[in-house]
Amino acid sequence: MAKKTKKIKSQEDYKDITVEAVEQFNKKDFKAALDKFLEMEQSNPENPKVHEILVYIYLNLQDPVNAEKQYKLYINLLKKENPSFKLPATRTFDELVDEAGDLAELENRYNELMSQESIPNLYHDLDVAAKLSVLYMSKGEFKKAEEVLLCFKKKCKAA
Repeated sequence: MAKKTKKIKSQEDYKDITVEAVEQFNKKDFKAALDKFLEMEQSNPENPKVHEILVYIYLNLQDPVNAEKQYKLYINLLKKENPSFKLPATRTFDELVDEAGDLAELENRYNELMSQESIPNLYHDLDVAAKLSVLYMSKGEFKKAEEVLLCFKKKCKAA
């Protein structure tokens, strides 16, 4: 998609476009949000947040090539702001399987989480569901892996 000519001429213009862009993004009107965020990128290419959101927009628009370009820009800006910033090392699927732990233990922990009336802690309990799903995938049980994640998601949304 071609970038539009810069419409932002003042800080007030930037603020107005930001508000519109965020509203469109939150409404999942990704095509309209894309135009606004591209204007913001053109006006202020050093803003990492704009590039981060462009990654999400491009992914939602099924455009992984531009999503990857924006991701690289985003990471480079983070490194520029904080030279000690380092991405975690990429792990192979086999490493994820090895790190996941014991299948029976994870199944027990997952079943306990799902039987509780309280909503799971997204940042702590998701780890259990994700590791269990990885172990199921490693055994070729893809439907079971998907079911674990979908049920966990449903329980989290029950709030």
